[in-house]
Amino acid sequence: MFEIFSSEVRAMKEVRSSHEKVTSEYDSALSRNSAIPKGKNLEAEEALHSLSTARTNFRYSALKMVFSISILQQRKRFDILDNVRKWFEN
Repeated sequence: MFEIFSSEVRAMKEVRSSHEKVTSEYDSALSRNSAIPKGKNLEAEEALHSLSTARTNFRYSALKMVFSISILQQRKRFDILDNVRKWFEN
C-alpha cells in the first residue's frame, strides 16, 4: 500500500513542478505584454498571442493539478476506510 501512495505522491509532485513552470511562463508573458510600447503593433500582436497561449496552458495546468489533488485525496480516503473496515471485520 505504501508503494502505491509513494508513486501517486511522486506523480503529484511532477504535476506540481510542471504547474510551477507553466505559472512562471505565464508571469513572463504577462510582464512582456505589459512592457510593449503602444506604437509597436507587430510586437504587441506577438506578445498578445504568446500571452493567450500561456494563459491557456496555465488554465489547463491548474485544472490538471486540481484533478490530481482530488484523485489523491479520494484514494487516501478509500484506502483508510478500507483498512478500518478490515479491522472491524477481524
